[in-house]
Amino acid sequence: MSIDFNKFLKEINRTKKAYRYKLYAYVLMPNHAHFIINDVNDNLSTIMQSLSVSYITYFNKKKTTILRLLYILYTIRQAYL
Repeated sequence: MSIDFNKFLKEINRTKKAYRYKLYAYVLMPNHAHFIINDVNDNLSTIMQSLSVSYITYFNKKKTTILRLLYILYTIRQAYL
């Protein structure tokens, strides 16, 4: 799967506006991504779902294929600064 980084960044910005979380850092790689997020509203699950579903929908339309399986694994860790 070849990720469209510009589209993924647009989806990140869309979810930031919709869910009002702070994104401190991210790394986009061809097959996965890392985020450091502060979500005071406790919507991390919803944020990740929204981000992935919108991108997968875009990808399927663009590639005229269906991604049959999507694993979304995330770890919640508290960081004290």
